Amino acid sequence: MCVWRQIRFDQKASFYGHLLNRIVNLHFLNSKKYHRIRVRPTSVFSIEDYLDRGAVLITISRDKEAVVKSMVNRTPLSEKQAVKEWEKAEEILQEANRRGAINIQFNDLVRTPEKAMKFLCKKLNLEFERKMLEGSKYNIIYPRNKIIREKI
Repeated sequence: MCVWRQIRFDQKASFYGHLLNRIVNLHFLNSKKYHRIRVRPTSVFSIEDYLDRGAVLITISRDKEAVVKSMVNRTPLSEKQAVKEWEKAEEILQEANRRGAINIQFNDLVRTPEKAMKFLCKKLNLEFERKMLEGSKYNIIYPRNKIIREKI
């Protein structure tokens, strides 16, 4: 969901990009207002920048309908806008996967988190630790003691 809005393969954020996003959305004074159209990304680095620095990309894929529903519920985007953003994000994720990104399915991460984390650790040559499964406790945006499976 965040890929297209936050980061792109070869575009970076800039003052002019932020200004362009505001102009297109007619948001000049209210910096907290949600931009329905995101012409430029918000990340100061592009995915290419991270790859040039030796980053290992991990992509998390999620069912199109679930993403669109979530975007429509959490933002002022229409279903048509949400579908377009999902399609743009999917293009970026597919390119990342073509370039060797490690891909994991969102549902696998939620339904079988230990198995998913062990898979990621193996791919990253890391040792699995049980504490990795407690990440939701430390999420500053969505703090929870556990993942609420019914909300998935």
